Amino acid sequence: MLRIKHINAMNRFALRYGYGWRRRLLDSLTTSKAMPGRTSERDATLLRELYSLGGKEVIESFKPVESAYSKVAYLRKDHIEKFNQARAWFVNAWRLVDYRGADVIQPWASTKTEAREMARDANVYVIEE
Repeated sequence: MLRIKHINAMNRFALRYGYGWRRRLLDSLTTSKAMPGRTSERDATLLRELYSLGGKEVIESFKPVESAYSKVAYLRKDHIEKFNQARAWFVNAWRLVDYRGADVIQPWASTKTEAREMARDANVYVIEE
């Protein structure tokens, strides 16, 4: 399971090396080369763990931010009941939950885009299930 320490280690790496950071990171992880010189040993260990847990897809889809991420959340589709005087019905809703299934952000979003925007505003890294 990805933790915030893994995501922030990748964020520090991306900000430190700038353009071409993905290529540099994947090259050192897939060919057993040493991490680039300015990478701390702790970050190198976390990046290796991240690669073994999430694979290449996590690195390729990652977008670095200037400030560190505060939490990791999974985007999960769910249903919510809506009702009025005449009837009740169910609509799709999007939840941001932690690894235990507890909500990270309330209220639930109506669309995926809205959920991603809420997460971005709250410095939450989103993993789609």
